[in-house]
Formats: sequence, C-alpha cells, structure tokens
Amino acid sequence: VTGTVGKTTVTFLAAELLSSEKGRFHAIGNIGAPMLDFLARENSTEGEAGVVIELSSYQLEHLQRYHSAVVIMTNCYQNHLDRHKSFESYLKAKLKIIEANDGLETIILPASLWAMPIVKKCIEVISHDLTLLVTQDDFSCANRADHNFISYEKNAKNNNTQNKQVINFYYNQKIIRAYEENTHDKELHDQEDMPVFDVELEKFPTLTVPANILQLAALLYAHKFSQERIRER
Repeated sequence: VTGTVGKTTVTFLAAELLSSEKGRFHAIGNIGAPMLDFLARENSTEGEAGVVIELSSYQLEHLQRYHSAVVIMTNCYQNHLDRHKSFESYLKAKLKIIEANDGLETIILPASLWAMPIVKKCIEVISHDLTLLVTQDDFSCANRADHNFISYEKNAKNNNTQNKQVINFYYNQKIIRAYEENTHDKELHDQEDMPVFDVELEKFPTLTVPANILQLAALLYAHKFSQERIRER
C-alpha cells in the first residue's frame, strides 16, 4: 500500500479485514514492525497468512524487486518535493510499487491516477493478465442523499490494455437518485450483478475516508469475499 493520504488507514484496516477471513495478516512497514525486523523474527505465529505493507516514496525509490499479488495506491498529491524536486519524480517513486513487482495480479487505484498518462504507461507495459480495480475519488455529486451505495461495474478489456480487465467501484448515481425518489430498497438490491453497500458519507469528516472505503471494498472483492461478507465487514 502506498499513497500520499490514507495509506496507514488502509494498511491497518486491510490487515484487520483480511485476518477476519483468511488467517492472520500483519500490518507492517511504516505501521507496526519495520519490514526487515518482521522478516528477521526468530519465531512465527501459528495461523499467519500474510502481511500488508505500508511503503513510502522514500522506501519505494530504492526498490529493485519484490513479489505481491495486490497493490493499492490510495492517491497521489504533491508532497516531499524537498526530496523528489517535482511531482513527476515523486509519482515515479510511488509507481515503483507496480514496476518492481514480479507477482502482480491486481492493482487498486483511484480514477484520478488511472487517468494520468504516466500511470497508464506504467501499467500498459505489463505483459501478463492483470485486473485493475478503479475507485471513484470525485464525490462532488455523491452527497445528495443521506445514504449512498457502493457498487461495481465490470468493463470489457480496455482497447489500450488488451490483457487487463478494468472494474470500476463507485458511489452509484443511479442508485442515489432512486433512493431520493423513495424507491423501495428491495428494488435496489434486485439489480443484477450489482453488489450494494449502504454508506453514510455525512458521518465522515473528510472524503478521504469514503475513498478508502471503496479501496477496501475493492480489496475484499480481489480476495474473493462474497457480497454478503463484504457488506458485513
């Protein structure tokens, strides 16, 4: 997990959510134990299933090679320019989390990053099959109802990314409008292939948290959690 904002939240919650179903996942890196200290432990714990690692641009810029099935980029804004000198250099350091990964199966990233040419180029050169879970991060229209609904939409393989399936996770505007028109909840849940999760955005002090919720829902989807289990979590 990397990003400018929200990476510690996502790392911690990802480890907790995965541990609830898959066996113990540890949150390490910038949170919890330093990665090298964790790997150097003399004793492992019975039932361990894996780790969720929070990585900063400082760590990523020196990364040569590693193996992880899933990568999450929460977002990327101008930061640490005293070290990286420009936003492009900072973003390139962040993208090492994708470029240096020789076991990548799934990338979770916000729509604003997926729209950047430098990010698309980084992903398009990956030759093997890959799933992209693209999460909404523009909520300008998502606060019109007390309750908003997370859903996902499967797309055909993109023309520019022939070997990559793109799946969008978002706060569904059609469902929000139906909610405002007092459509019965059962009708919403009966939509085919439309997992629905009720989220009260107004409870959150910033919209970073709803963005992280989408990323965590996408993560559980990638780990083949059922719709009901995702809703429970």
